[in-house]
Amino acid sequence: TLMYECCLQALRVLLLRRGVILDARRGDYFGPRAGVRSQLKCRGQVLQDSVQCRWEIDVQTLAIDDVTQEVYAIADARMLVDGKAIVEVERMSVQA
Repeated sequence: TLMYECCLQALRVLLLRRGVILDARRGDYFGPRAGVRSQLKCRGQVLQDSVQCRWEIDVQTLAIDDVTQEVYAIADARMLVDGKAIVEVERMSVQA
Protein backbone atom coordinates (compact mmCIF):
# COMPACT_ATOMS: atom_id res chain seq x y z
CA THR A 1 0.00 0.00 0.00
CA LEU A 2 1.05 3.61 -0.32
CA MET A 3 0.86 3.91 3.47
CA TYR A 4 3.43 1.11 3.81
CA GLU A 5 5.58 2.80 1.18
CA CYS A 6 5.54 6.00 3.27
CA CYS A 7 6.94 4.07 6.24
CA LEU A 8 9.59 2.49 4.03
CA GLN A 9 10.54 5.87 2.58
CA ALA A 10 11.14 7.20 6.11
CA LEU A 11 13.60 4.36 6.69
CA ARG A 12 15.34 5.08 3.37
CA VAL A 13 15.70 8.74 4.35
CA LEU A 14 17.33 7.63 7.61
CA LEU A 15 19.97 5.70 5.65
CA LEU A 16 20.57 8.66 3.35
CA ARG A 17 20.94 10.99 6.34
CA ARG A 18 23.47 8.53 7.80
CA GLY A 19 25.62 8.99 4.70
CA VAL A 20 24.56 6.16 2.38
CA ILE A 21 25.24 7.21 -1.21
CA LEU A 22 23.58 5.40 -4.12
CA ASP A 23 24.80 5.57 -7.71
CA ALA A 24 22.16 4.53 -10.25
CA ARG A 25 24.85 4.22 -12.94
CA ARG A 26 26.36 1.37 -10.91
CA GLY A 27 22.94 -0.19 -10.41
CA ASP A 28 22.67 0.83 -6.74
CA TYR A 29 19.20 0.76 -5.22
CA PHE A 30 17.35 0.34 -1.94
CA GLY A 31 15.76 -3.06 -1.47
CA PRO A 32 14.58 -5.40 1.26
CA ARG A 33 17.18 -7.32 3.26
CA ALA A 34 17.24 -11.00 2.28
CA GLY A 35 16.13 -13.35 5.03
CA VAL A 36 14.27 -10.74 7.09
CA ARG A 37 10.58 -11.58 7.39
CA SER A 38 8.23 -8.74 8.16
CA GLN A 39 4.56 -8.48 8.96
CA LEU A 40 2.20 -5.77 7.70
CA LYS A 41 -1.11 -4.95 9.37
CA CYS A 42 -3.50 -2.42 7.83
CA ARG A 43 -6.36 -1.28 10.05
CA GLY A 44 -7.66 1.85 8.41
CA GLN A 45 -7.15 4.43 5.73
CA VAL A 46 -6.49 8.09 5.13
CA LEU A 47 -9.75 9.83 4.28
CA GLN A 48 -10.58 13.28 2.93
CA ASP A 49 -11.51 14.48 6.40
CA SER A 50 -8.33 13.11 8.02
CA VAL A 51 -6.47 15.93 9.77
CA GLN A 52 -3.03 14.62 10.74
CA CYS A 53 -0.75 11.82 9.54
CA ARG A 54 2.29 10.81 11.57
CA TRP A 55 4.92 8.10 11.17
CA GLU A 56 6.83 6.42 13.96
CA ILE A 57 9.90 4.38 13.13
CA ASP A 58 11.58 2.33 15.88
CA VAL A 59 14.97 1.25 14.54
CA GLN A 60 16.24 -2.03 15.99
CA THR A 61 19.28 -2.52 13.76
CA LEU A 62 21.39 -0.11 11.75
CA ALA A 63 24.53 -1.87 10.55
CA ILE A 64 26.92 -2.85 7.78
CA ASP A 65 26.91 -6.46 6.57
CA ASP A 66 30.33 -8.03 7.27
CA VAL A 67 30.36 -9.98 3.99
CA THR A 68 28.69 -7.71 1.42
CA GLN A 69 29.52 -4.36 3.06
CA GLU A 70 25.92 -3.27 2.41
CA VAL A 71 24.33 -0.87 4.89
CA TYR A 72 20.98 -2.05 6.21
CA ALA A 73 18.30 -1.17 8.72
CA ILE A 74 15.57 -3.16 10.42
CA ALA A 75 12.74 -1.33 12.16
CA ASP A 76 9.17 -1.46 13.38
CA ALA A 77 6.99 1.25 11.86
CA ARG A 78 3.57 2.74 12.45
CA MET A 79 1.46 5.22 10.55
CA LEU A 80 -1.02 7.11 12.67
CA VAL A 81 -3.96 9.09 11.33
CA ASP A 82 -5.61 11.44 13.79
CA GLY A 83 -3.91 9.53 16.62
CA LYS A 84 -5.06 6.04 15.52
CA ALA A 85 -2.53 3.48 14.26
CA ILE A 86 -3.77 2.42 10.84
CA VAL A 87 -0.62 0.70 9.55
CA GLU A 88 1.83 -1.35 11.59
CA VAL A 89 4.91 -3.06 10.16
CA GLU A 90 7.04 -5.41 12.25
CA ARG A 91 10.66 -5.91 11.15
CA MET A 92 10.55 -3.77 8.03
CA SER A 93 13.97 -3.90 6.37
CA VAL A 94 15.88 -1.94 3.77
CA GLN A 95 19.44 -2.18 2.50
CA ALA A 96 21.56 -0.23 0.06
